[in-house]
Amino acid sequence: MYTVSSHRKFGMAFMLSAALLAPARLVHAQGDSPRLSRTEAQERALAHSGELARRSTASVEARRLQRAPYPHLPDVTFGIEGTPAPWSSGEYRRRVSLEQQIDLRGERRGRRRVGSATSALAEREFGERAQEIAAAVDEVFSRHLVARRKVAFLDPLRERARTLRAKAEEARRRESLAGFDARLLRAEALGLEADWVDARRELEVAASELRTWLALAQDSAIDLEDDLDERPWQCEADSAMTLVSHRRVAVARAAAAESLAMSRLALEQRLGRVNPTLGISASRDRGRLESPSGAIVDDATFVGLELRVPLPVFGVNPLGVAEARLELERVRAERAALEREVRQEVLATCAALRRVEEERALRREAAESAGRDLQLIESAYQDGRIPLDEYLTLRDRLVRQEIGLLDAQAAVEGERSRLVRATGVPRTELSRRLGGVR
Repeated sequence: MYTVSSHRKFGMAFMLSAALLAPARLVHAQGDSPRLSRTEAQERALAHSGELARRSTASVEARRLQRAPYPHLPDVTFGIEGTPAPWSSGEYRRRVSLEQQIDLRGERRGRRRVGSATSALAEREFGERAQEIAAAVDEVFSRHLVARRKVAFLDPLRERARTLRAKAEEARRRESLAGFDARLLRAEALGLEADWVDARRELEVAASELRTWLALAQDSAIDLEDDLDERPWQCEADSAMTLVSHRRVAVARAAAAESLAMSRLALEQRLGRVNPTLGISASRDRGRLESPSGAIVDDATFVGLELRVPLPVFGVNPLGVAEARLELERVRAERAALEREVRQEVLATCAALRRVEEERALRREAAESAGRDLQLIESAYQDGRIPLDEYLTLRDRLVRQEIGLLDAQAAVEGERSRLVRATGVPRTELSRRLGGVR
Protein backbone atom coordinates (compact mmCIF):
# COMPACT_ATOMS: atom_id res chain seq x y z
CA MET A 1 0.00 0.00 0.00
CA TYR A 2 1.27 3.41 -0.93
CA THR A 3 1.38 6.37 1.47
CA VAL A 4 1.41 10.11 0.95
CA SER A 5 4.79 11.82 1.13
CA SER A 6 5.42 14.48 3.78
CA HIS A 7 5.63 17.17 1.08
CA ARG A 8 2.28 16.12 -0.33
CA LYS A 9 0.82 15.93 3.17
CA PHE A 10 1.89 19.52 3.85
CA GLY A 11 0.35 20.73 0.61
CA MET A 12 -2.99 19.08 1.30
CA ALA A 13 -3.03 20.34 4.90
CA PHE A 14 -2.33 23.90 3.73
CA MET A 15 -5.16 23.80 1.21
CA LEU A 16 -7.59 22.35 3.74
CA SER A 17 -6.71 24.95 6.38
CA ALA A 18 -7.10 27.76 3.84
CA ALA A 19 -10.52 26.44 2.92
CA LEU A 20 -11.62 26.45 6.55
CA LEU A 21 -10.37 29.94 7.33
CA ALA A 22 -11.53 31.70 4.12
CA PRO A 23 -15.34 31.79 4.65
CA ALA A 24 -15.25 34.30 7.51
CA ARG A 25 -13.77 36.94 5.22
CA LEU A 26 -16.28 36.11 2.50
CA VAL A 27 -19.28 36.57 4.81
CA HIS A 28 -18.15 40.03 5.82
CA ALA A 29 -17.46 40.99 2.21
CA GLN A 30 -21.09 40.44 1.24
CA GLY A 31 -22.28 42.92 3.87
CA ASP A 32 -20.10 45.79 2.69
CA SER A 33 -22.59 47.20 0.20
CA PRO A 34 -26.17 46.56 1.38
CA ARG A 35 -28.95 47.44 -1.04
CA LEU A 36 -32.19 46.45 0.66
CA SER A 37 -32.78 46.66 4.39
CA ARG A 38 -35.32 44.65 6.33
CA THR A 39 -37.57 47.67 6.83
CA GLU A 40 -37.39 48.58 3.14
CA ALA A 41 -38.32 45.02 2.20
CA GLN A 42 -41.35 45.11 4.49
CA GLU A 43 -42.45 48.48 3.17
CA ARG A 44 -42.15 47.29 -0.43
CA ALA A 45 -44.13 44.14 0.32
CA LEU A 46 -46.92 46.17 1.90
CA ALA A 47 -46.93 48.69 -0.95
CA HIS A 48 -47.18 45.98 -3.63
CA SER A 49 -49.81 43.84 -1.92
CA GLY A 50 -52.97 43.64 -4.01
CA GLU A 51 -54.77 42.09 -1.05
CA LEU A 52 -54.08 45.13 1.12
CA ALA A 53 -55.24 47.43 -1.68
CA ARG A 54 -58.59 45.65 -1.79
CA ARG A 55 -58.86 45.69 2.01
CA SER A 56 -58.16 49.43 1.94
CA THR A 57 -61.01 49.92 -0.50
CA ALA A 58 -63.28 47.91 1.80
CA SER A 59 -62.26 50.13 4.73
CA VAL A 60 -63.23 53.24 2.76
CA GLU A 61 -66.62 51.72 1.97
CA ALA A 62 -67.10 50.75 5.61
CA ARG A 63 -66.54 54.34 6.75
CA ARG A 64 -69.57 55.39 4.73
CA LEU A 65 -71.77 53.35 7.05
CA GLN A 66 -71.18 55.92 9.77
CA ARG A 67 -73.44 58.34 7.91
CA ALA A 68 -76.66 56.46 8.55
CA PRO A 69 -79.75 58.25 7.11
CA TYR A 70 -82.94 58.86 9.00
CA PRO A 71 -84.71 55.49 9.39
CA HIS A 72 -87.83 56.43 7.40
CA LEU A 73 -88.50 59.08 4.79
CA PRO A 74 -91.61 61.22 5.15
CA ASP A 75 -94.77 60.09 3.34
CA VAL A 76 -96.56 62.63 1.14
CA THR A 77 -100.16 61.87 0.13
CA PHE A 78 -102.33 63.62 -2.48
CA GLY A 79 -105.97 62.68 -2.92
CA ILE A 80 -109.31 63.73 -4.27
CA GLU A 81 -112.64 62.16 -3.49
CA GLY A 82 -116.29 62.86 -4.04
CA THR A 83 -119.22 61.53 -6.02
CA PRO A 84 -118.63 59.04 -8.82
CA ALA A 85 -117.99 62.01 -11.06
CA PRO A 86 -116.61 64.71 -8.74
CA TRP A 87 -115.40 66.99 -11.51
CA SER A 88 -118.68 67.04 -13.34
CA SER A 89 -120.85 67.28 -10.25
CA GLY A 90 -118.73 69.96 -8.67
CA GLU A 91 -118.71 68.24 -5.25
CA TYR A 92 -115.35 66.86 -4.14
CA ARG A 93 -112.62 66.97 -1.49
CA ARG A 94 -108.96 67.64 -2.22
CA ARG A 95 -106.48 66.62 0.47
CA VAL A 96 -102.68 66.65 0.93
CA SER A 97 -100.91 65.22 3.97
CA LEU A 98 -97.34 64.84 5.20
CA GLU A 99 -96.45 62.12 7.70
CA GLN A 100 -93.11 61.47 9.39
CA GLN A 101 -92.25 58.60 11.70
CA ILE A 102 -90.56 59.91 14.85
CA ASP A 103 -87.39 57.97 15.74
CA LEU A 104 -88.04 57.67 19.47
CA ARG A 105 -86.38 54.23 19.60
CA GLY A 106 -83.05 55.68 18.41
CA GLU A 107 -82.71 53.57 15.27
CA ARG A 108 -80.63 56.19 13.49
CA ARG A 109 -78.18 56.48 16.36
CA GLY A 110 -78.00 52.69 16.64
CA ARG A 111 -77.23 52.28 12.94
CA ARG A 112 -74.52 54.92 13.17
CA ARG A 113 -72.93 53.02 16.03
CA VAL A 114 -73.05 49.85 13.96
CA GLY A 115 -71.46 51.71 11.07
CA SER A 116 -68.69 53.10 13.28
CA ALA A 117 -68.00 49.65 14.72
CA THR A 118 -67.98 48.11 11.24
CA SER A 119 -65.51 50.74 10.05
CA ALA A 120 -63.28 50.15 13.08
CA LEU A 121 -63.35 46.39 12.49
CA ALA A 122 -62.43 46.84 8.81
CA GLU A 123 -59.47 49.01 9.78
CA ARG A 124 -58.32 46.48 12.39
CA GLU A 125 -58.57 43.66 9.85
CA PHE A 126 -56.48 45.72 7.43
CA GLY A 127 -53.89 46.38 10.12
CA GLU A 128 -53.84 42.74 11.19
CA ARG A 129 -53.16 41.52 7.67
CA ALA A 130 -50.49 44.18 7.15
CA GLN A 131 -48.84 43.03 10.36
CA GLU A 132 -48.95 39.41 9.21
CA ILE A 133 -47.33 40.32 5.88
CA ALA A 134 -44.59 42.31 7.62
CA ALA A 135 -43.92 39.38 9.97
CA ALA A 136 -43.77 36.93 7.05
CA VAL A 137 -41.27 39.15 5.22
CA ASP A 138 -39.22 39.44 8.41
CA GLU A 139 -39.09 35.65 8.72
CA VAL A 140 -38.09 34.95 5.13
CA PHE A 141 -35.58 37.84 5.25
CA SER A 142 -33.79 36.14 8.17
CA ARG A 143 -33.91 32.76 6.49
CA HIS A 144 -32.31 34.26 3.39
CA LEU A 145 -29.50 35.84 5.40
CA VAL A 146 -28.71 32.67 7.35
CA ALA A 147 -28.79 30.53 4.20
CA ARG A 148 -26.54 33.05 2.45
CA ARG A 149 -24.03 32.81 5.28
CA LYS A 150 -24.06 29.04 5.13
CA VAL A 151 -23.57 29.02 1.36
CA ALA A 152 -20.73 31.53 1.72
CA PHE A 153 -19.10 29.29 4.33
CA LEU A 154 -19.47 26.05 2.38
CA ASP A 155 -18.74 27.34 -1.11
CA PRO A 156 -14.93 27.64 -0.82
CA LEU A 157 -14.75 24.40 1.17
CA ARG A 158 -16.67 22.65 -1.58
CA GLU A 159 -14.49 24.06 -4.33
CA ARG A 160 -11.27 23.13 -2.59
CA ALA A 161 -12.56 19.67 -1.71
CA ARG A 162 -13.41 19.11 -5.37
CA THR A 163 -9.93 20.24 -6.37
CA LEU A 164 -8.32 17.94 -3.80
CA ARG A 165 -10.49 15.08 -4.96
CA ALA A 166 -9.40 15.58 -8.56
CA LYS A 167 -5.74 15.75 -7.53
CA ALA A 168 -6.14 12.67 -5.35
CA GLU A 169 -7.67 10.72 -8.23
CA GLU A 170 -4.78 11.76 -10.44
CA ALA A 171 -2.28 10.73 -7.75
CA ARG A 172 -4.02 7.38 -7.33
CA ARG A 173 -3.77 6.71 -11.07
CA ARG A 174 -0.06 7.47 -10.86
CA GLU A 175 0.04 5.11 -7.86
CA SER A 176 1.51 7.87 -5.66
CA LEU A 177 -1.53 7.87 -3.35
CA ALA A 178 -3.21 4.97 -1.66
CA GLY A 179 -6.67 4.07 -2.87
CA PHE A 180 -8.03 4.25 0.67
CA ASP A 181 -6.81 7.83 1.05
CA ALA A 182 -8.33 8.74 -2.30
CA ARG A 183 -11.65 7.32 -1.19
CA LEU A 184 -11.48 9.35 2.02
CA LEU A 185 -10.97 12.55 0.06
CA ARG A 186 -13.80 11.58 -2.28
CA ALA A 187 -16.15 10.99 0.65
CA GLU A 188 -15.11 14.32 2.12
CA ALA A 189 -15.83 16.11 -1.16
CA LEU A 190 -19.22 14.44 -1.57
CA GLY A 191 -20.22 15.32 2.00
CA LEU A 192 -19.38 18.99 1.53
CA GLU A 193 -21.15 18.95 -1.84
CA ALA A 194 -24.30 17.60 -0.21
CA ASP A 195 -24.15 20.25 2.54
CA TRP A 196 -23.66 22.97 -0.08
CA VAL A 197 -26.60 21.71 -2.15
CA ASP A 198 -28.86 21.77 0.93
CA ALA A 199 -27.75 25.28 1.85
CA ARG A 200 -28.17 26.46 -1.73
CA ARG A 201 -31.66 25.02 -1.85
CA GLU A 202 -32.58 26.84 1.37
CA LEU A 203 -31.23 30.07 -0.11
CA GLU A 204 -33.14 29.65 -3.38
CA VAL A 205 -36.41 28.85 -1.60
CA ALA A 206 -36.06 31.89 0.65
CA ALA A 207 -35.13 34.10 -2.31
CA SER A 208 -38.13 32.86 -4.30
CA GLU A 209 -40.50 33.58 -1.43
CA LEU A 210 -38.95 37.00 -0.92
CA ARG A 211 -39.28 37.90 -4.59
CA THR A 212 -42.95 36.93 -4.45
CA TRP A 213 -43.56 39.19 -1.44
CA LEU A 214 -41.64 42.04 -3.06
CA ALA A 215 -43.36 41.62 -6.45
CA LEU A 216 -40.05 41.04 -8.23
CA ALA A 217 -39.31 38.85 -11.21
CA GLN A 218 -38.09 35.40 -10.23
CA ASP A 219 -34.85 35.89 -12.15
CA SER A 220 -34.01 39.22 -10.51
CA ALA A 221 -31.04 39.50 -8.17
CA ILE A 222 -31.56 40.18 -4.46
CA ASP A 223 -28.91 41.84 -2.30
CA LEU A 224 -29.97 42.18 1.33
CA GLU A 225 -28.45 44.06 4.21
CA ASP A 226 -27.07 41.59 6.76
CA ASP A 227 -28.58 42.85 10.03
CA LEU A 228 -28.57 39.63 12.05
CA ASP A 229 -28.27 40.59 15.70
CA GLU A 230 -25.62 38.63 17.60
CA ARG A 231 -26.66 40.01 20.99
CA PRO A 232 -28.86 37.82 23.18
CA TRP A 233 -32.37 39.08 23.90
CA GLN A 234 -33.70 39.20 27.43
CA CYS A 235 -37.20 37.99 26.69
CA GLU A 236 -39.18 38.26 29.89
CA ALA A 237 -42.80 37.15 29.75
CA ASP A 238 -44.24 40.21 31.50
CA SER A 239 -42.47 42.74 29.29
CA ALA A 240 -43.38 40.79 26.17
CA MET A 241 -47.04 40.62 27.16
CA THR A 242 -47.03 44.37 27.75
CA LEU A 243 -45.93 44.83 24.14
CA VAL A 244 -48.69 42.50 22.94
CA SER A 245 -51.43 44.44 24.68
CA HIS A 246 -50.51 47.56 22.74
CA ARG A 247 -49.15 46.32 19.41
CA ARG A 248 -50.75 43.03 18.36
CA VAL A 249 -53.49 44.11 15.97
CA ALA A 250 -55.23 40.72 16.13
CA VAL A 251 -56.16 41.43 19.76
CA ALA A 252 -57.51 44.86 18.78
CA ARG A 253 -59.41 43.26 15.89
CA ALA A 254 -61.08 40.79 18.27
CA ALA A 255 -62.08 43.70 20.54
CA ALA A 256 -63.50 45.57 17.53
CA ALA A 257 -65.50 42.49 16.51
CA GLU A 258 -66.97 42.29 20.01
CA SER A 259 -67.85 45.99 19.90
CA LEU A 260 -69.61 45.48 16.56
CA ALA A 261 -71.61 42.54 17.94
CA MET A 262 -72.66 44.64 20.94
CA SER A 263 -73.76 47.48 18.66
CA ARG A 264 -75.80 45.09 16.51
CA LEU A 265 -77.48 43.62 19.58
CA ALA A 266 -78.37 47.12 20.81
CA LEU A 267 -79.78 47.94 17.37
CA GLU A 268 -81.92 44.81 17.30
CA GLN A 269 -83.28 45.65 20.73
CA ARG A 270 -84.11 49.15 19.53
CA LEU A 271 -85.81 47.80 16.43
CA GLY A 272 -88.10 45.80 18.70
CA ARG A 273 -89.73 49.00 19.88
CA VAL A 274 -92.33 51.01 17.97
CA ASN A 275 -92.20 54.52 16.60
CA PRO A 276 -95.18 56.90 16.52
CA THR A 277 -96.02 58.75 13.33
CA LEU A 278 -96.78 62.47 13.31
CA GLY A 279 -98.73 63.90 10.39
CA ILE A 280 -100.19 67.17 9.21
CA SER A 281 -102.83 67.55 6.52
CA ALA A 282 -104.72 70.20 4.61
CA SER A 283 -107.97 69.65 2.70
CA ARG A 284 -110.48 71.71 0.82
CA ASP A 285 -114.08 70.62 0.47
CA ARG A 286 -116.47 71.89 -2.18
CA GLY A 287 -120.20 71.26 -1.96
CA ARG A 288 -123.44 72.45 -3.54
CA LEU A 289 -126.42 73.68 -1.57
CA GLU A 290 -129.82 73.95 -3.18
CA SER A 291 -131.79 77.07 -2.30
CA PRO A 292 -134.90 78.77 -3.72
CA SER A 293 -132.65 81.19 -5.48
CA GLY A 294 -130.54 78.46 -7.00
CA ALA A 295 -127.51 76.31 -6.28
CA ILE A 296 -124.84 77.73 -3.94
CA VAL A 297 -121.25 76.53 -4.07
CA ASP A 298 -119.74 76.17 -0.59
CA ASP A 299 -115.92 75.86 -0.17
CA ALA A 300 -114.33 74.96 3.19
CA THR A 301 -110.68 74.53 4.13
CA PHE A 302 -109.55 72.15 6.91
CA VAL A 303 -106.15 71.76 8.55
CA GLY A 304 -105.41 68.67 10.63
CA LEU A 305 -102.75 67.26 12.95
CA GLU A 306 -102.65 63.59 13.84
CA LEU A 307 -100.49 61.20 15.85
CA ARG A 308 -100.56 57.49 15.11
CA VAL A 309 -99.09 54.98 17.59
CA PRO A 310 -98.86 51.32 16.49
CA LEU A 311 -100.02 48.62 18.84
CA PRO A 312 -98.60 46.99 20.83
CA VAL A 313 -96.68 49.93 22.24
CA PHE A 314 -93.74 47.73 23.25
CA GLY A 315 -93.06 45.54 20.28
CA VAL A 316 -90.36 42.85 20.25
CA ASN A 317 -88.13 41.21 17.67
CA PRO A 318 -87.25 37.94 19.41
CA LEU A 319 -85.53 36.25 16.45
CA GLY A 320 -83.24 39.16 15.60
CA VAL A 321 -82.34 39.76 19.24
CA ALA A 322 -81.59 36.08 19.82
CA GLU A 323 -79.34 35.91 16.75
CA ALA A 324 -77.51 39.05 17.83
CA ARG A 325 -76.97 37.61 21.32
CA LEU A 326 -75.57 34.39 19.85
CA GLU A 327 -73.21 36.38 17.64
CA LEU A 328 -72.04 38.42 20.63
CA GLU A 329 -71.32 35.29 22.67
CA ARG A 330 -69.45 33.77 19.73
CA VAL A 331 -67.13 36.73 19.22
CA ARG A 332 -66.54 36.99 22.97
CA ALA A 333 -65.50 33.35 23.03
CA GLU A 334 -63.21 33.92 20.03
CA ARG A 335 -61.65 36.93 21.70
CA ALA A 336 -60.99 34.99 24.91
CA ALA A 337 -59.50 32.09 22.93
CA LEU A 338 -57.31 34.47 20.90
CA GLU A 339 -55.99 36.24 23.99
CA ARG A 340 -55.18 32.87 25.55
CA GLU A 341 -53.46 31.64 22.38
CA VAL A 342 -51.44 34.85 22.06
CA ARG A 343 -50.30 34.61 25.66
CA GLN A 344 -49.33 30.98 25.23
CA GLU A 345 -47.50 31.77 21.99
CA VAL A 346 -45.53 34.62 23.56
CA LEU A 347 -44.59 32.62 26.67
CA ALA A 348 -43.59 29.56 24.63
CA THR A 349 -41.57 31.67 22.18
CA CYS A 350 -39.73 33.46 24.98
CA ALA A 351 -38.83 30.12 26.56
CA ALA A 352 -37.72 28.66 23.23
CA LEU A 353 -35.72 31.80 22.44
CA ARG A 354 -33.82 31.55 25.71
CA ARG A 355 -33.06 27.89 25.00
CA VAL A 356 -31.77 28.38 21.45
CA GLU A 357 -29.72 31.41 22.47
CA GLU A 358 -28.04 29.33 25.17
CA GLU A 359 -27.32 26.68 22.55
CA ARG A 360 -25.93 29.33 20.19
CA ALA A 361 -23.63 30.60 22.94
CA LEU A 362 -22.28 27.09 23.44
CA ARG A 363 -21.86 26.61 19.71
CA ARG A 364 -20.04 29.91 19.40
CA GLU A 365 -17.69 29.00 22.24
CA ALA A 366 -16.90 25.71 20.53
CA ALA A 367 -16.45 27.37 17.13
CA GLU A 368 -14.15 30.07 18.49
CA SER A 369 -11.48 27.46 19.18
CA ALA A 370 -11.86 25.86 15.76
CA GLY A 371 -8.97 27.80 14.23
CA ARG A 372 -6.64 26.96 17.11
CA ASP A 373 -7.65 23.32 17.03
CA LEU A 374 -7.06 23.23 13.30
CA GLN A 375 -3.50 24.43 13.73
CA LEU A 376 -2.88 21.69 16.28
CA ILE A 377 -4.15 18.88 14.07
CA GLU A 378 -2.30 20.34 11.08
CA SER A 379 0.94 20.25 13.04
CA ALA A 380 0.24 16.72 14.11
CA TYR A 381 -0.58 15.71 10.53
CA GLN A 382 2.50 17.39 9.09
CA ASP A 383 4.73 15.72 11.68
CA GLY A 384 3.24 12.39 10.74
CA ARG A 385 1.72 11.82 14.18
CA ILE A 386 -1.79 11.28 12.79
CA PRO A 387 -2.83 9.66 9.51
CA LEU A 388 -4.98 11.24 6.80
CA ASP A 389 -8.18 9.54 7.91
CA GLU A 390 -7.83 10.86 11.46
CA TYR A 391 -6.91 14.31 10.17
CA LEU A 392 -9.99 14.44 7.94
CA THR A 393 -12.17 13.21 10.80
CA LEU A 394 -10.96 15.94 13.12
CA ARG A 395 -11.22 18.53 10.38
CA ASP A 396 -14.80 17.45 9.67
CA ARG A 397 -15.64 17.98 13.31
CA LEU A 398 -14.36 21.55 13.09
CA VAL A 399 -16.43 22.15 9.97
CA ARG A 400 -19.48 20.71 11.72
CA GLN A 401 -18.92 23.10 14.60
CA GLU A 402 -19.11 26.03 12.20
CA ILE A 403 -22.19 24.58 10.52
CA GLY A 404 -23.71 23.92 13.94
CA LEU A 405 -23.18 27.57 14.84
CA LEU A 406 -24.95 28.64 11.66
CA ASP A 407 -27.80 26.23 12.39
CA ALA A 408 -28.03 27.63 15.93
CA GLN A 409 -28.18 31.14 14.46
CA ALA A 410 -30.97 29.98 12.16
CA ALA A 411 -32.88 28.61 15.16
CA VAL A 412 -32.45 31.90 17.03
CA GLU A 413 -33.66 33.90 14.03
CA GLY A 414 -36.63 31.58 13.65
CA GLU A 415 -37.70 32.10 17.27
CA ARG A 416 -37.19 35.84 16.98
CA SER A 417 -39.40 35.89 13.92
CA ARG A 418 -42.02 33.99 15.91
CA LEU A 419 -41.74 36.61 18.64
CA VAL A 420 -42.17 39.38 16.07
CA ARG A 421 -45.32 37.67 14.84
CA ALA A 422 -46.62 36.95 18.35
CA THR A 423 -46.12 40.46 19.73
CA GLY A 424 -46.74 42.48 16.57
CA VAL A 425 -43.64 44.58 17.32
CA PRO A 426 -41.05 45.18 14.56
CA ARG A 427 -37.71 43.45 15.00
CA THR A 428 -35.80 46.71 15.32
CA GLU A 429 -37.91 47.75 18.29
CA LEU A 430 -37.71 44.31 19.88
CA SER A 431 -33.94 44.38 19.48
CA ARG A 432 -33.83 47.75 21.21
CA ARG A 433 -36.15 46.71 24.04
CA LEU A 434 -34.94 43.17 24.65
CA GLY A 435 -31.39 43.27 23.37
CA GLY A 436 -30.27 46.51 24.96
CA VAL A 437 -29.52 48.14 21.57
CA ARG A 438 -29.45 51.90 21.68
